[in-house]
Amino acid sequence: MDENAKYNRKDLAKAVAKSLYIPISLADSYCDAVLSAIKDMLFTDTKKTKIELRGFGTFDVKPAKARNWTKTIQSKEAIYVPEHKKMHFKPGKEIKRFMMQPLYKKDLPEEKFEETLDTTSKTEEGLSL
Repeated sequence: MDENAKYNRKDLAKAVAKSLYIPISLADSYCDAVLSAIKDMLFTDTKKTKIELRGFGTFDVKPAKARNWTKTIQSKEAIYVPEHKKMHFKPGKEIKRFMMQPLYKKDLPEEKFEETLDTTSKTEEGLSL
C-alpha cells in the first residue's frame, strides 16, 4: 500500500472516464464543467454561500471578521486584516465514517477496534449529516 496518494484533476477525469466508459477527453470536459460550476457558485457576491452535495459534503463560505492583532514576524508591527470570506468543508456521512476509522487495526486490541466502529456508527445516527 502506498503511504501517500496525490491526485489531480487529470486523475479525476481518468476515474470518471473509467466509471462511465467514455473517452478521457469527454470526461475531462465533464469535470471542468462541474468544477467550474462549483467555483462560480462559491464566487457569488453574497456574504454566505452554501453548496450541499448529498453523499459527498457541504461547502460553506462565511464572512471572517476584520482584525488588527496580526503581527509580522520580522518587524513585530500590527497589521490590519480586513473583513474577508473563509471557506469550510464539512464531509458527508460516508466520508466522515471512513475518516473516523483507526489508521491501523493493529493499534487497537480486537475488541476495542470493534467497539470503536460501533461507537462511530452510533454517534452518526444521532447527527443530522
